[in-house]
Amino acid sequence: MATLSALLPALLLGAVARDTRISDPGLCWTVPCPYDKNRCLPRATSKQRFVINIGHQTRELTYPIISTSFADNIVPEIIWWQYEALPLTRELLAYAFPTARLYFGTTDAPRCLKRRSFRPQGTRGTFTAATGKAFRALVWRRCGISSRPPSAPLRVRIIDRPRGGGGSKNPCRLPGPHVGGRSLSNATIAALRSHLPAALRSAGAAEAPLEVVRLPERPDSLCDQVRRYAEADVLISPHGAHLVHIPQLSPSAVFIEAAAVAETSFASRMRKPQFMALSSTRDTAQSHAFGRRPAHPVTRAAKPRARRPPDERSGKTEEQCGREGGTVRGCLYAAMNCFEIAVAVGRAAAAAPTFCNPIDLPYRFQPTTGESFREGADPTMVVFGGRYLLFLSKNGGYYASNDLVRWSLIVPTGAPDRRFRRHVRDSSTTFDDYAPTVMQMEGRLFFTASHSRALYTTDDPFKGEWREVATLPSYADPALFLDDDGRVYLAYGSHQTWGPTGGGNASHVVELDPARGWREVSHHSAVAFADAARNGWEVSGNGNDDYRLAPYVEGPWITKVGDVYFLQYASPGTQFFTYSDGFFVAKSLRDLGHSHHSKYSAVSPFSAKPTGFMRGAGHGSIFRGLDGGLWHVTIAVIARHIRRLVINPVHVQGEWMNADTRPDWQLLSLHKPATASSTSGANAPSRAFDEDIRTCWSAETGAAGEWLAVDLGANATAYAVQLNFAEVGAKQTGRLPLRDACRYYCEASADGVRWAVVPELDRREGGRDSPHDYVALLQPLSLRHLRVTSAHTPAGAAFGLSDLRIFGTTAAVKPPARVGAPRVTRDSADARRASVAWDAAARAEWYVVRFGERGAPGQFHSYQVYGGATSLETRALSAGVEYDFVVDAFNEGGRTVGTPTAPRLAQRHP
Repeated sequence: MATLSALLPALLLGAVARDTRISDPGLCWTVPCPYDKNRCLPRATSKQRFVINIGHQTRELTYPIISTSFADNIVPEIIWWQYEALPLTRELLAYAFPTARLYFGTTDAPRCLKRRSFRPQGTRGTFTAATGKAFRALVWRRCGISSRPPSAPLRVRIIDRPRGGGGSKNPCRLPGPHVGGRSLSNATIAALRSHLPAALRSAGAAEAPLEVVRLPERPDSLCDQVRRYAEADVLISPHGAHLVHIPQLSPSAVFIEAAAVAETSFASRMRKPQFMALSSTRDTAQSHAFGRRPAHPVTRAAKPRARRPPDERSGKTEEQCGREGGTVRGCLYAAMNCFEIAVAVGRAAAAAPTFCNPIDLPYRFQPTTGESFREGADPTMVVFGGRYLLFLSKNGGYYASNDLVRWSLIVPTGAPDRRFRRHVRDSSTTFDDYAPTVMQMEGRLFFTASHSRALYTTDDPFKGEWREVATLPSYADPALFLDDDGRVYLAYGSHQTWGPTGGGNASHVVELDPARGWREVSHHSAVAFADAARNGWEVSGNGNDDYRLAPYVEGPWITKVGDVYFLQYASPGTQFFTYSDGFFVAKSLRDLGHSHHSKYSAVSPFSAKPTGFMRGAGHGSIFRGLDGGLWHVTIAVIARHIRRLVINPVHVQGEWMNADTRPDWQLLSLHKPATASSTSGANAPSRAFDEDIRTCWSAETGAAGEWLAVDLGANATAYAVQLNFAEVGAKQTGRLPLRDACRYYCEASADGVRWAVVPELDRREGGRDSPHDYVALLQPLSLRHLRVTSAHTPAGAAFGLSDLRIFGTTAAVKPPARVGAPRVTRDSADARRASVAWDAAARAEWYVVRFGERGAPGQFHSYQVYGGATSLETRALSAGVEYDFVVDAFNEGGRTVGTPTAPRLAQRHP
């Protein structure tokens, strides 16, 4: 059973679904409390009212709350809580609902006629994470908190009451921590300080000092208290009542209630709340997040064998305290075990966040084409005000995020640019242009795009209010860059270099002077150019095999690391799987393009992905994330101009620059047998498990109830699921209304007969447009079968998935054997080409062929090879560069790194 403090935070600050109506709002409940029975709310007059009936199993108490949905801008008239509230809680509710009538505790509640039994005549409300975000945004905005600041090092903070605080008068003698109860003992805090560093180190997290924040006896400013929660990474509280407001005000922190239950979501990088029980007392049960029970049993921290320190004031051990009724009066809960808490903090701090490409944006359906499809391309990412801002082509706005996973759309306001409208047909705003670029300077953002012919600025991009500051020429694929000395440069260029070998000038750099109206004050040509005769990856075609079509050189971007400038460029064309980013390096921007000062990097392309689920990795931008590391956001190709965005970390070592990702789990669903409710044409169920986003399974209709199921063949442990929806036959143009967003739910089974809904994958409520929905599960899920069922299909399309991907581990399959050194033959007639062959490895299901320049710090170029093949031909090499190759073997059980080898030159002709 759940403690009251664990139940109320999520439900009190939650919102009820709008279609939950009460037929008779004049309801009464019997509250079996010896202080005063038969209290209820007066008969209400408003029809905009909802009822939440919270059942608490201990002593058969029922605590009713009435509120309305502020998410839909409906102002509630009454909120009633049958329990004493913290002063901060009262203030927050009054802050969020200034026109509401508030009732707190048994003494505040109005009377109604005494009755022996009452039955609520309403539907239980449902709650979502969006509710907590809406409440938090409301309070943060009023407190002037624009975003949660990144913390380095980790902030571990105890929120405690002053010593000697008295307990609240609780006429119902509720179990659990009292509002005005005990503070932590000095011995407990000292033990925490002692154990926490070791726990963090053992869990792989950085050490962090422990801060103790004593709440004043008289509550200080509401906003000061809110900031205490918003700025911490780890919060420890001895009072469960604090959890009434903490999870909503700082959902990105780890919460540890010393009394019973903790909701954890470390930093902004954790995707979903997790649950951690730190007590063995009878009051510990389960925690609720946003009104939902955890899908799996809570995880209990390991008990140490050492005796716990005694409480300073009572002289009793915490074991004795736990046996004496489960309150904080006189001693601490047994759960206030300093070592358990330190270990829990360490585990939470070390929890690795995950993400899965493509970026799950509500990509807009293009409004001016005859075909209905979504698109997002040519991205620029910046960090401003502690948040990420993502600008991309043809989306009518830009996106903001705290964690690179959840994104909110910002539609700019202001008059449309007439010059721009003349050059881009059927567009009404500069933010609907191709290839946007953004630069931060002096606390402002500056924006331009390919056809905007103007420069815009704002000091608050989250409001979406921009103004024009200068007229510019039309720059194709522009890229603004602010150097360390305050000088501003702009790289640009998107040209096809005619001739089978390229060689034409394509990318240029100009210097702009803000003091002179952003006029050009210098010009540098030929800073990046194609040389397809030397670099095989620049040759056109999905396999770098179309020698008749000249390559494009476009999408320039400038990155400076230390005293080295990297000028990247994209080639051979956005429609090809081989679309990649290469780069030149120089010690000065003025030296770029001059062969004796700058040079083409032999590790180019640093961003390439010609095979696999998402193909293509060109025309991107590099930015520094909130974690201090470099990231690369770029394009992946579905069809010629149907594109998505992907993101990967970037590592720079001297003049070597390469992108790399390391997944923690294996793909469990590849080529597994599948069944479906129906099939449309050749779009068979197997196409949803072939690791190719270009193919899909499609049902005959988009009706609710269409389903797709997969059999993994044996029990496995799933950690994450990604659903990529196909939207075959969509008729939408322009942005998809949220009311039409996809709704679905997933069920898991061990035998294919008995099914259970996976709560994290229950999207029947809708409210978010997620064409590439990636869900990291709260707890590992044991399953063999997974089934996804449609509740609503958007855009008039048939229900379908391009791929349903399940990531996790399995004990049923051992990792594959090691692949020996591959046999590599470099083509002597065309050094851009090489053939690679290897012997099949036992238990291998697919392979990854990696290669890189000999002597470089790794082999970062790669091809994924499926279908049992044991050979590969690549045409992406650069003449005059020697390479090392290695073949890694994969299956559901894991990855086995192969034996590297160096290629040998041999006579072979095409």
